[in-house]
Amino acid sequence: MREFAKWHGEEWVKRQGLLAGIALLFAATLAWLGAFGSSEFEPFARVGYWTVIFMAQYALAVVTMPLLRVWPLLSARTMGQRVAIGAAITSVPMFFVTSAASMSVGTWTPVPSEIFQLIVAIWIIGGAYLFLWEKLSSRPYPAPIRPGTAESFRTMEQPQVDSAPIQGLLLNRLPPELGREIICLGNEDHYVRVHTAVGNTLILMRFADALGGVSAIDGQRVHRSWWVSRSAVIRLERFGRTARLELRNGLSVPVSRPYLDQAKSLWGPAEAVAVA
Repeated sequence: MREFAKWHGEEWVKRQGLLAGIALLFAATLAWLGAFGSSEFEPFARVGYWTVIFMAQYALAVVTMPLLRVWPLLSARTMGQRVAIGAAITSVPMFFVTSAASMSVGTWTPVPSEIFQLIVAIWIIGGAYLFLWEKLSSRPYPAPIRPGTAESFRTMEQPQVDSAPIQGLLLNRLPPELGREIICLGNEDHYVRVHTAVGNTLILMRFADALGGVSAIDGQRVHRSWWVSRSAVIRLERFGRTARLELRNGLSVPVSRPYLDQAKSLWGPAEAVAVA
């Protein structure tokens, strides 16, 4: 456990170093371009100006974005929604940071037109950086492999991971109150929404790993973002050139054309439904 915590900490430090480096790259690029009126600054003042802004933006992202993933009211939202909310939250302290940095070089005055331009700049720049921050930081950490062990050689020879450990990983992350009867899986950004006979929850893992976790269950992938248990389907319906599965928990799951023949073999011919 201690070795795992050490490895996890090392991976976290590496990832944060990458995100801080991206912030500095943003700063260097905008300083070079003289973006948002900073071309009027002296070269060293311009570099310092953007470095202060993006280091502040990075620090706010470290605090804000992880909270948006775990806060119950926001954790189920998409990445785009989290970025938009994060940009709105961080824009308040960033306004004061940017105002102080702008006034320190003696070229900014707090008049309405200047304030409006500053707010727009904060939203554009902050939103772009937070998008990259969330995209990179929310990826699941790869499983640690000890060098020189039989496991490391097996991984080199065969990239696929045994389904038993992955199945345990998926089931162990399910809240006990949701039971163990998995109805279907839906991919949402870096998360997988697991629907059971009782309810549903979001789990941070790759969809490919989640599919491995249900390999022992009789079911079928029906879409690039959906897997469905065979026993969960009430009927297969055809809407023109598209098809959907009606599930016993009330969900309607799309069936894409590459998986349609397999769906028909499992759940019979599709019932045609008139399209208004």
